[in-house]
Amino acid sequence: MFHLAAQSSAGHSFREPVDTFASNVTGTLNLLEAVRALPAGARPAVLAVGSCEEYGPQPGSGPLGEETPLNPVSPYAVSKAAQTLLCRQYAGSWDLAIVVARAFSHTGPGQDTRFAFPSFARQIAAAEAGRGPTEVVTGDLSAVRDFLDVRDVVDAYRLLAARGAPGEVYNVCSGRALTIREGLEILVRGARRPVTVRTDPARSRPADTPRLVGDNTKLRRETGWQPGHGIEDALLGLLDEARREFA
Repeated sequence: MFHLAAQSSAGHSFREPVDTFASNVTGTLNLLEAVRALPAGARPAVLAVGSCEEYGPQPGSGPLGEETPLNPVSPYAVSKAAQTLLCRQYAGSWDLAIVVARAFSHTGPGQDTRFAFPSFARQIAAAEAGRGPTEVVTGDLSAVRDFLDVRDVVDAYRLLAARGAPGEVYNVCSGRALTIREGLEILVRGARRPVTVRTDPARSRPADTPRLVGDNTKLRRETGWQPGHGIEDALLGLLDEARREFA
């Protein structure tokens, strides 16, 4: 069983913290209780997907390992930290086969435009089609993140479901740093007409984590996972998808 049901936007969680906790914490608790209620031989293995936002701001700039202390700074991040603790508690207390994938940032075609790169791609595609202004409006572009192509994330989930150890947490990440500005520059270079960029302070979050870059050693060692796609593939795929909307 793959448990990805969640309110997944850190920005939205500042506006709707109660709904975020209801979805991410109470929803997970209900799922785990349903699994626990089954006869032992009928209980499915569960892969629960957490978030790198659980780490929050950390001293230094080294990669984040699974044992890095958690320091969540948004309602979303706190809810995901609570979800992870619940999953580990149920695995330990009730001997349930629950593995936690702590996912870092990922993107690709199909991602909701509430998130940065799909929003940028859609704005560029609209400008190319003459259906929008020739500028991309953004929030803070300085954040450093660790991005994967969503196809590599799916491969990691599949391998963790088969080979991950119950009760353990695994970072799903590239181990490489990318600023939001650098990702936007890839999209702008791929644009079919010139576009400008304008930062709107209203799009910034009340609190954010400046750097989230992970260490994927444990995932690679225990599952054999290897990423097969570059972030440029994912970003240009977003742009191609957005163009189809305006074709």
